[in-house]
Amino acid sequence: MPRRLRLIGRYGNATVAVIFGLFVVIALSKGTLVFALFSVTLAALAVFNWYVIEKAARLTSEEEFLKSEVRKAELRKELADYGRFAGSTSDPPQH
Repeated sequence: MPRRLRLIGRYGNATVAVIFGLFVVIALSKGTLVFALFSVTLAALAVFNWYVIEKAARLTSEEEFLKSEVRKAELRKELADYGRFAGSTSDPPQH
């Protein structure tokens, strides 16, 4: 996942959640229940967005790790094949 997207997703959504959390406190202190419910909804949406972006980042990094493990296994197999070819054409080392 691109670093900028993760940065915006992590800190941007956290900032929005905190701001709307403050709006909830202010709205409840003034007694406007409708605005407080609206702010809670938006804060919850920002927290959910943060969760989804973090989950996507973890899945992407896990997928990249698994791809690298598959590639490493393929390279080791190729190296073993080259070693088998090299061993069959040359004499064993003398001790």
